[in-house]
Amino acid sequence: MKKTIYYFASYDTLNSKVRRRYTLAATTKIDYIISVLNQIGYDVKLISASYILEKRYVFDRGVTKKLNDKTSLILSPSFGSKTLIGKYLGIIFTSFCFFLKLLSLNKDDTLFVYHAPWYYFPIKLAKKIKGFRLILEVEEIYTLAFERDNRKLKTEMKMISLGDAYIYVSDLLKGYIKEYIYIDDKKSAVCYGPCKVIDTIHERIFTDERIHLVYAGSLSKYKGCAQNAVQVAGFLPENYVIHILGFGEKNVVSDLVESIENINKTSQCKVYYEGIKPEKEYEVFMNSCDIGLNLQRQGTMQAAFPSKVLVYLSMGLNVVSSELESVVNSKVKDIVAFYSQENPQAMAETIKNARCFTKEELKEKIQILNDEFIKNIDSLIENKE
Repeated sequence: MKKTIYYFASYDTLNSKVRRRYTLAATTKIDYIISVLNQIGYDVKLISASYILEKRYVFDRGVTKKLNDKTSLILSPSFGSKTLIGKYLGIIFTSFCFFLKLLSLNKDDTLFVYHAPWYYFPIKLAKKIKGFRLILEVEEIYTLAFERDNRKLKTEMKMISLGDAYIYVSDLLKGYIKEYIYIDDKKSAVCYGPCKVIDTIHERIFTDERIHLVYAGSLSKYKGCAQNAVQVAGFLPENYVIHILGFGEKNVVSDLVESIENINKTSQCKVYYEGIKPEKEYEVFMNSCDIGLNLQRQGTMQAAFPSKVLVYLSMGLNVVSSELESVVNSKVKDIVAFYSQENPQAMAETIKNARCFTKEELKEKIQILNDEFIKNIDSLIENKE
């Protein structure tokens, strides 16, 4: 019988009674990696560092949830507060609680950690005390992507150097990290995102014979994906429809809806904001679309691989993307249509002229990536060639 794997990340479920900090994009990736671990015989204990975001006093003593027969989620105690000081005290309290949970690990245990710079000190101290094997899941060098602060970059690299092995989000990321620390003697694997092929056949919910485009993900204005999806509608004919599924702050959603209402007054291609859909409804909806959109502004988080690209492909959707380095230099570059000019008209032309692969061709490629990752992740855990 294989040992239990511990996994440390900010994670929660949609049905939680209080709102905690986590992202749907991260949980999708985490869910996939856990499903692979389960598939190859490991039980998983997912230790969540997710803290309460409620702007009122509320205390959650924490709970253990069963996600499936082989996976349990441990939510750390946390509290919310109306005041800024109270908010930070709540974060510190939650951090201390998950640090205590890490101290329950032993030298022979393996801990996966979804990299975030603020985990550095508790992870470093717990690893020094308990000596567990650390597999670091590196999604981005966050200091380079957002802050460009040399002092914080040095701290972030110290955390990354703690890893005994790595899961990188892109083929580029290892090279970026090597510019700062030596990691050539450590094993690694690459996981762009969820490579789980969705084989369930659903009846298409759209019967209008139009081409349905979908953007699913964050509505953040930083990356500009959703905003670009709205603007591109002005350059597409009436046989195209754009759907936006996503999450964001109330003001961001409000601004997006207003932009959609304005573009729909003049464009032949109509845009619809669909909100967030439950898992099964989401799967049916995505399977009914034809093309997935990754219209991320170039220059934003170049080393990070947008996991939505893998989500689209695994569901048999063709993909149109900006020329992000991580995607252009990936193993799926041959089945993605890229636009080079950063404007809605160029995006629209790429959409209209994109080669359409069959669902079978796309899923076959994703299955190959899935098989490779299963093999590589097992060797990381067992520390074998």
